[in-house]
Amino acid sequence: LIPYIVAMVIIGIPLLIMEFSIGHLTRKAAPLAFKHVHKKWEFAGWWPVVMNFTILTYYSVIIAWCLNYFFYSFDLHWGDDTKSFFYGRYLENNYTFNITGLRWPIVASLAGVWLIMYFCIFKGVKAIGKLVLYIVPIPWFMLVVLVIRGVTLEGAIQGLEYYLEPDWSYLLRAEVWRDAFAQVFFSVTIAFGVMITYASFLPQKSDLSNNAMIIAVSDLATSFIAGLVIFATMGHLAFQNGQPVQEVLEGSESLGLAFVAFPKALSALAGAKFFSLIFFFSLLLLGVDSGFSMTQTIIASLCDKTGWRRSTVLIILTLAGFIVSMIFSTRGGLQWLGIVDGAVNEGFIGILFLGLVQCLILGWSFGAEKLRHHADQTSDWKLPYLWVVGIRFIIPAILIVLVSWNIYSGFKGKPLQLDTDEFDDPAALAVQVYNAQDPLSQQLKENFAPESLAVIEEFVASKQVYDQLTQPYNDRKEIYQNALAEFEKTKKTGSLSDAQIASTQQQLNNQKQNLDRQWDELIDTIREPNRKRYANLETAKGVFIRELNRFINTENVLYDQKLFEHVRLTDDTRFFLEQYQNFLQEKAFDPRLENNRVDPVRLNRLLLQDAYAGMISPTQNLGGYFIDARGRIVGAHFVAFTITLLFFVVGLILALWKPKIVIKHET
Repeated sequence: LIPYIVAMVIIGIPLLIMEFSIGHLTRKAAPLAFKHVHKKWEFAGWWPVVMNFTILTYYSVIIAWCLNYFFYSFDLHWGDDTKSFFYGRYLENNYTFNITGLRWPIVASLAGVWLIMYFCIFKGVKAIGKLVLYIVPIPWFMLVVLVIRGVTLEGAIQGLEYYLEPDWSYLLRAEVWRDAFAQVFFSVTIAFGVMITYASFLPQKSDLSNNAMIIAVSDLATSFIAGLVIFATMGHLAFQNGQPVQEVLEGSESLGLAFVAFPKALSALAGAKFFSLIFFFSLLLLGVDSGFSMTQTIIASLCDKTGWRRSTVLIILTLAGFIVSMIFSTRGGLQWLGIVDGAVNEGFIGILFLGLVQCLILGWSFGAEKLRHHADQTSDWKLPYLWVVGIRFIIPAILIVLVSWNIYSGFKGKPLQLDTDEFDDPAALAVQVYNAQDPLSQQLKENFAPESLAVIEEFVASKQVYDQLTQPYNDRKEIYQNALAEFEKTKKTGSLSDAQIASTQQQLNNQKQNLDRQWDELIDTIREPNRKRYANLETAKGVFIRELNRFINTENVLYDQKLFEHVRLTDDTRFFLEQYQNFLQEKAFDPRLENNRVDPVRLNRLLLQDAYAGMISPTQNLGGYFIDARGRIVGAHFVAFTITLLFFVVGLILALWKPKIVIKHET
């Protein structure tokens, strides 16, 4: 939270004022606004336009998920196992880059999303302004409702403490600051051309500096309130499950938080359907709002350049966007979404690099002083000279560091490791490996460092005590959950009378109250061993995952038929294993074939996933890698570089294009 606030002050607000000023001064969308600086800089305006279209193609799919989940909220369709539902039954994720097999429920919602965005903006900018007056306050009102409900839940304070109590050690981590500065760009849509375009429609006497400040503060407030909702609710879930908040949040980053962790938490609330509807309707409205703002930026840019009719451009854009979006609606779409989103946000010439280019052009070629003078003409307060210094020196310096970091990290490559979010329960797997007698588990334990094995052994012992104490409660809880599921199933058939429904519901409520009472009594009994277990939990998980990564990160493939005789290898693993064996045979005849090698770390990782199927998630099984025509592995950083380079090339082509007809910019 602290790095994000600092990033908003240092970069967010100054760049917002810069974009408002150039858009308001030129009265043009981003491409022609930069052409106003000098015709050679027009490409810097088309670059974000191309990027906006790319983002729209996958962002619209995420909005479609929200639309599906909104309707699923009427009967909590995701059930108890939200992770299996989302990645399995809903996405039917095949964990490859194979784009065959459309998910028709997603396609149907995707068509609905594009139609909603079309009707939101087809009447023009003035209609959009009126629409936003309703779309923006509604999610805020719903967030307030969710906050009030969240902070009144049992255990909410546990989640809020986790959210608001600062861990000062994180401020010493460079990646925390990098992520905070990068998030500011996306959160307030800096360098996307959106703010330049919207500023071009503002009245002549608009207060640019105050508008920028209001947007930044509103963004911070919205993010903060959303955080209260999430962590209060997750704190309640942690309280119900008898877990620490950090364990409940494990593996819930990004999409997993919205579509896995939060639905699970909402299902545990009284009035779960109502609050689920509010949550996903809020996400839907916020998503549509962001979506049509990017759409309007593309339309204004093309209309300014070509003179084409706005209605024609909108129809073409909607159809093209829908067709391309279908790539992300396939069973392999999640992997494509991840790599394209990574190219935009972390690519070598992605949004951070684009922000650097725009800052240099407007700060030096056009002149930050001119923009400062224009903003001061209509603002209640004058920009200090420090703003000019920031635009010309401080912000470019920060962005150069961030972009250089991305370039270095990309070409250096991230170490191929198992991360905590790839485990359904790393602690449970640690116990399984420790207790198992199969050849592979024995080999793993023999490779563990003695001090690591001691930590895991201590954790296993404390967990066994905890499991023994909670087993009777868990048995009764399972009986209750089965009875509840059977009741819901029978109720849907319509075979129960109102009296039978009321009677059964009362019995189930009594069982739930008894369970809650039993858990409260149990808490005092298990408090001490439970504290010991959780004191060791994070250490044990970290040690165990570190040892697994040490096991797979070697130059040799760890495949041995005796070790894996009990393992059913997937087709992907068999493919890589055959490639590796072929490489060894070819290299024996010709050492020059070293470049054709298959990454042993990748293969070791796949072997481990197959060996502990169900315990280690196959998420991104081939994630970050493509297979070229010769069967060699191509790294994700190369693909990200190719995608972001494409943004630049297409933007340059659009800048060089010289249509004969130009019309007046819409107001």
